[in-house]
Amino acid sequence: MQLLSDESHNQVAVGMLRDVFRSDWKTVNELLNWKTDSAREYDFSHASKNYGKKILDQFGWIKCLGLTRILPLTKLYTPLKILHKITVYHSFGLEETGNSFAKDHPGFGETRQERIEEAEIISRHQHLVLLGQPGAGKTTFLKNLCLQAVQDRLETKRLPVFIDLKGFYEAGPKTMLDFICRELQVCSFPDPQPFIIHLLKKGRFLLLLDGLNEVEPKHQAQIQKQILDFAAEYEQTQIIVTCATADYNSALPRFSLAEILDFEDQQIESFVQKWFEENTIAAQSCLEKLFRPQNKAIKELAGNPLSLSLLCLAFDETADFPGNRAELFKHAIEALLRKWDGTQAEARDEVYRQLSVKRKQDLFCQIAVQTFPRNKYYFKQKELIEYIARFLQNLPNTALDDSEAVLKAIETQHSVFIKQPNDVYSFAHLTLQEFFTAQYIVDNAHVAALRSQKLGLVAQNDGEEVVENTLDILASFLEDKKWHEVFLLVAGMLTPADDLLRAVKKKADGIISGDKSKKLLAWAVKKAAASKADYKPAAIRAFYLALALDRDRDRDRAFDRSLVLARDLGLDLDAQNVELDLALDRALALALARTFARALALALALALTRDLDRDRDHAIGLARDLSHDLDLAIDCALDSACDCADKLKLSVLAKTLTNLKETLPRQNARQQRWFEFAQELQKAMIIQRDLGYEFNLSNDELDDIEDYLYVNKLIVECLKADCYIDRDLREKILEKLLEL
Repeated sequence: MQLLSDESHNQVAVGMLRDVFRSDWKTVNELLNWKTDSAREYDFSHASKNYGKKILDQFGWIKCLGLTRILPLTKLYTPLKILHKITVYHSFGLEETGNSFAKDHPGFGETRQERIEEAEIISRHQHLVLLGQPGAGKTTFLKNLCLQAVQDRLETKRLPVFIDLKGFYEAGPKTMLDFICRELQVCSFPDPQPFIIHLLKKGRFLLLLDGLNEVEPKHQAQIQKQILDFAAEYEQTQIIVTCATADYNSALPRFSLAEILDFEDQQIESFVQKWFEENTIAAQSCLEKLFRPQNKAIKELAGNPLSLSLLCLAFDETADFPGNRAELFKHAIEALLRKWDGTQAEARDEVYRQLSVKRKQDLFCQIAVQTFPRNKYYFKQKELIEYIARFLQNLPNTALDDSEAVLKAIETQHSVFIKQPNDVYSFAHLTLQEFFTAQYIVDNAHVAALRSQKLGLVAQNDGEEVVENTLDILASFLEDKKWHEVFLLVAGMLTPADDLLRAVKKKADGIISGDKSKKLLAWAVKKAAASKADYKPAAIRAFYLALALDRDRDRDRAFDRSLVLARDLGLDLDAQNVELDLALDRALALALARTFARALALALALALTRDLDRDRDHAIGLARDLSHDLDLAIDCALDSACDCADKLKLSVLAKTLTNLKETLPRQNARQQRWFEFAQELQKAMIIQRDLGYEFNLSNDELDDIEDYLYVNKLIVECLKADCYIDRDLREKILEKLLEL
């Protein structure tokens, strides 16, 4: 579907704005105190046209990597599917009831989730955080929402306002209200503030906040507070915030959560057909090869819209696909540069034409490595020209004053850089900045003379700068989640990647320093060594860390890390597939955690009864329901544990559990009796299974454990990223994961 003509889309926008404001027309007139009805009508119509045209001009077009012309966004856009998170509680949370081993609850660490279309997620939630991986289409989704709102294609008529959070913060101190007022004021709305405040309170705006994760960490708290304060003051205004999945830290607790799903097969087919436009033969060939069983690993990349764009670009160049993610980016970017060189030779700037594809990539690498480590995703035009000048000064037959012409050529030819408002530039996507940073690190992996300030670091040793190679410097960023993709790309590019993996493993082993943390890991190692389960020892160690860490809701992130790591290492946690001795320990841990939860639930119910006198019946009913659910869960877990103990011929444990089950407190028992039962069960677990210890980790130690699990998971991801590494070293690293 093409965008409307200028005159038509102006009419649509004006009509939509009139509908939005019609019911408040009299109030708006009074607020603005305009002189005559005709003047009011003219001013509002003129401002409406300006704002509608601005939205459509700003967000109505897209330049996709590899395509030489700009397309209407509505023509290329592929609707997303959203994972609607019904609950974000995990495993032993109070809401999970009944038999945890039933097929509809396949195991702990899972959440009950619902997949819905993107249109439905908008109608369901007033305040929403939309998560997604890099390149998943978060920004494009918001821009498409702007278009739908202006073109009156949303269920509720609201005026869209798009705010790039990083650019918003870096532009200087101001409030979101100031930003909205400025947006409407530049479109000729006279004295808009009282008018806007009134309409915000009436819920007439759709506020779209993009890139929470791209705000510098030191400013995150301030931005989050602004969002929460704004949502509280104008609670009728719909607000949607986007954030990278890995970077969201539950900082907006009153917002609902949803996550963009990877493209399904039908979406992939639609996107590829749109990308190749009229070349249906190429599109069909691309899809046919993409869906071949031997290309399964490559097809996994196609679930991400940005990666799928690069796949299309690489296929358009070679009629085939590369072997891994790093190779995909490399081939696609080379194809991007060569493709332009072959079709636009007459239009290029002379200086930029002199640069080979390799030199152009070197230039982009130099700029990436001077910006990405400093958290600089946006840079002023003057700054970018200076980066280019530094690169050109080391090449023959170039002058520093050629830098601006080179920037213009890059911008107009292949959009590696794109221009933002106010003479601000950025890489076309964060993934490109990450790729070129990784490429620089690989190119200089063993250059001992590299100066550390080139990566934004100044290491000091008795006043002298320390000289390091790029792999040493990369390892220093190991715990910074922002470098996750760079690590994977470097691991895929290096041949061999032995030095990188050695450096990462050494760094990982140095994370754990607390005595209680070391004791926890030593216990997990001991349990894994004693287990007879037919899984990799590291997977079993991850499994036991998950059991130990899930006693406290604050530990969920570390718990999830260990579960995912166990799965990555080949330990399937579904109840039907976990071997008997592991199933026994899981059932025991489940019973113990639920018993403690039962006691805490009683304490909560008592507090509710005291605090909610007017709703005493409701509080008592809630306590009764909660108690019943937990009683059932404890009972099921003990039954499962007894059954496993019998099958393993652990007669003493089986008898102990049977006796304990007979003393299980009644539903109306007091809180203290439940704690006593929990202590009896815990004592039996420690004696019989060396399980159920309380390690009482501090917050700092929990943070260390989370970082440790993250780094070990990163090691596994690197090894799986078609990483070329000595076979013996690979096996040694895998064998020693989660073992100090």
